[in-house]
Amino acid sequence: MNEVSELNSAVQDLAKNQGPESLASFSKVLRSYTDKGTWVYMPGRNDGDGFRFKVLEARGKRFAALYSDASEAPAGQAEVCLAELNRLLDAVFHESQLAGIVIDPFTTKLCMEKHFLLKCLLHGAYPPQNNGGGEPKNWGDGIPSYTPEDLMTPGEIQNFAIHSVLENDTQLKQGYTFVSACDFPGAMPSLILERDGSFVFVLIKGYTGETEPVLSEAERSELLKLSERYGARCCWATVGFVSAEPERFAAGLALRGDAYFCRYEGLRQVTESGS
Repeated sequence: MNEVSELNSAVQDLAKNQGPESLASFSKVLRSYTDKGTWVYMPGRNDGDGFRFKVLEARGKRFAALYSDASEAPAGQAEVCLAELNRLLDAVFHESQLAGIVIDPFTTKLCMEKHFLLKCLLHGAYPPQNNGGGEPKNWGDGIPSYTPEDLMTPGEIQNFAIHSVLENDTQLKQGYTFVSACDFPGAMPSLILERDGSFVFVLIKGYTGETEPVLSEAERSELLKLSERYGARCCWATVGFVSAEPERFAAGLALRGDAYFCRYEGLRQVTESGS
């Protein structure tokens, strides 16, 4: 199966069934196209200044159109060209008047708004986690007897950190809309938010103990690249957890179901000159 028909297959499957497996399959193909710089077919017109992609109205919004396969273009339509998918996505994310893309506009008519595309492109790459964290438990005083399974995993710590930000940051509750979250350790970004038609990417670094992590140059560079590509503002934050029990606090022990003190000092803007 070639790359173009691979997209067509994923689109047809997603149109019929929008369950987790179909969504994961579509996300994988979409990311593959953007990573490889794959060219796709799209409708448009040549007005003498170069080819311009076609914008269609749907559900009261404007979408840039493309075909998942050459066979999806209407027979006899002359204004069809090949162009890199990344060029179309760049235009969509930097044009406030565009809501997203519509794939196969004359057949399947699969409309995908920007927030859906971001979830596929940025968070669809990571496997789903099972981060329950355990029910509250009375571990008593001091260092109890425990097994490795009683320790919080990095994913659970990250999940704990993301929920702490969403539930306690008063700034985020004032005009921000939640788009997507990914608690996979190292996922970039951890949170996608929207405000006044623009996106905000947030990298959250959850940790236990007293040593607060820093934003590395590699992380700052990656956030800034994502910010530029998708026209978003980027921030980062640390969220620390220490046991409320003095001995477990001193040992930096993170047990499932234990009681914790949380340290969170708000979002920090990521800039070119520093964090």
